[in-house]
Amino acid sequence: QWLFLACLTPNFFMKAFEVLDLLDLFADPRLEGDPIAMLYPQNVPWVLERFAAAFAARPRAEWLAILADNGLPAAPLQDRDDWLDEEQLAAIGMRLTVDDPARGKVVMPGIPLVLSRTPGAVRGPASLPVPALEVPPWDPRPAEVLTPAGGSGATVRRGGPLEGLRVLDLGSIIAGTYACSLLAELGADVIKLEPRSGDGLRGMMLGFAGFHKGKRGLVLDLQKPEGHEAFLALVRDADLVMDNYRPGVLQRLGIDYERLSAVNARICTVSVTGFGEGGPRGADAGFDPVLQALSGMMTAQGGDDDPVFLSIPVNDVASAAMAALGAVLALHHRGRTGEGQRVWTSLAGQAALMQAGELVRFDGRVPAQRGAQDFAGPSALDSLYATADGWLRLQASADVAASALAGMLGEFPDDDDARAVIIAAAFAARPTEQVLAALTEAGVPAVAVRSVMDLPLDAALRASEVVHETPVAGAAGSLWTQGRMARLSRTEARGVLLVPGLGEHTRDVLREAGLSEEAIDRMLETGVAVAGDPYRV
Repeated sequence: QWLFLACLTPNFFMKAFEVLDLLDLFADPRLEGDPIAMLYPQNVPWVLERFAAAFAARPRAEWLAILADNGLPAAPLQDRDDWLDEEQLAAIGMRLTVDDPARGKVVMPGIPLVLSRTPGAVRGPASLPVPALEVPPWDPRPAEVLTPAGGSGATVRRGGPLEGLRVLDLGSIIAGTYACSLLAELGADVIKLEPRSGDGLRGMMLGFAGFHKGKRGLVLDLQKPEGHEAFLALVRDADLVMDNYRPGVLQRLGIDYERLSAVNARICTVSVTGFGEGGPRGADAGFDPVLQALSGMMTAQGGDDDPVFLSIPVNDVASAAMAALGAVLALHHRGRTGEGQRVWTSLAGQAALMQAGELVRFDGRVPAQRGAQDFAGPSALDSLYATADGWLRLQASADVAASALAGMLGEFPDDDDARAVIIAAAFAARPTEQVLAALTEAGVPAVAVRSVMDLPLDAALRASEVVHETPVAGAAGSLWTQGRMARLSRTEARGVLLVPGLGEHTRDVLREAGLSEEAIDRMLETGVAVAGDPYRV
């Protein structure tokens, strides 16, 4: 059986080597005592062999118990049906039963976004008309909606529909904190608050740059009284606080919604957790691959072969987008009523949402699509194909493709497997551009497969800000990052968003919060706050 070990941060990393009895790896001359050297291409194969041998020596259940006893995040690989039956999903409202007039009892995912004052609800089966909502008309938004919660803080002007709003980012790694980057893209002034050690993603190559653009950097120790009071001073002029702490941490730090709303009645807060609030797994640490494993994603992607790890952190990114949606919904409600609220979502919720179609269960349902180790596509006309010099992706209906491909293929059999063989042979004999030209002329949808490194070469993508050339000190050559996710016809924000250094803007932010220069100097001298330099590679 399979499990996934997710020791993705330094505090888990070394403990895992100890538990697996692999500390001797650091003495191997090929690593020269540097843990990062394990990631070098020449070292990955033999390091993985040592890990695989260690895990293969015990049954999965035994390893999961050992890892849990040592506080290390790991999960068994399950099927999608196992995930839908998980008690945790029901506990966080992500498993619902709906009586459908055509299909009978339907078990399906719920709503992964919880708003304390304006909760959503599944109102009925999909086949029935949804009653019209009785809501006020969407009149032009008054200027008050875009006014910051306080009045004394300075505002960073950057354009965009959220210009004038201030966000305090307590998130780390990806899920919670990337949501704040999405808000920064829309014009919000985002202040990223970090401990002295910095966000755990800062040491993981260039991932930090990709997920933390458009923010200002602040280092503040919230466990010290001076740091706590400085944070509350920031909250007085803030509109939103975002975090992805484990349940209970906000209360221990004295910065939960109840405490913050006592300081600023209009504050909105958004929390992202691994498994949501409540339930048997509610207090567990949640990492994207842990949810991939538990939710059946890895098993479904591998199909009848070994499971496949999705290299894109789909649950993290989806949770960030959902948290950003929760933020603007809460702010929209505040603009209409003047009241703030608390919002939360979870990686577990997104692990169901991202498979919503596959997880729906009712009698007579056709099994959901599964993949394979090398899954090219679900059918001959919806698949990847190798060409003489690369790859392309074809996606066409049979009626369109039948006549369009007849000249190129010579024949177009009804059998899908036979059709795939003929298409593969025809495409493999021609260069990509020639095949694409013929398909495009015939009206058959197809594109060349590109690598991430190809994207900056596309002038159209650069012009539309799908990719940004981001200035960063110490980068060898140009550093390219993703650009803006949303385009707006009236309130467009333009320009490259910069990556914050650790504590780069500490002085400016504390000054804007009303602290005196003497108080700021004292906090820097005692280590309650840290002022740093601009981000560099």
